[in-house]
Amino acid sequence: MMEYGTTMVSYQPLGDKVNFFRMVISNPAATHQDIDFLIEEIERLGQDL
Repeated sequence: MMEYGTTMVSYQPLGDKVNFFRMVISNPAATHQDIDFLIEEIERLGQDL
């Protein structure tokens, strides 16, 4: 997502579990459409894995 310039989301491990996406939304202007876009972008890019 960072390569495409659409979002900047990091990931982290949690103990013995696999890596997971970790995102903090600190912009009070974020809308449901913004979050929907993020989820759709993760799904779209995950299709290529």
